[in-house]
Amino acid sequence: MTHKAATVGRGTNAKYTAWYNDHTMTLHDLENAIAGLPPDELNKFRAWFVDFDADAWDRQIEQDVIAGRLDELASEALEVLRSGQQTNS
Repeated sequence: MTHKAATVGRGTNAKYTAWYNDHTMTLHDLENAIAGLPPDELNKFRAWFVDFDADAWDRQIEQDVIAGRLDELASEALEVLRSGQQTNS
């Protein structure tokens, strides 16, 4: 069985190496693998996934900003701020 490495993330502190088999792993396979982890490995996985998910979120926000998808929302927020109509709720 051959393993390949894929680097996922950004920056020197956000590089993660994911190992995967030549066959496609299904969600069910992944769920079973995670469920079978010993507690210390599960804790490491949780920490890795939090960072992985945060990086994915950051990339999506950056892409949305570049594509202008947030322009209207930002304009509306600035208008509310300028008009003094903002609330603290």
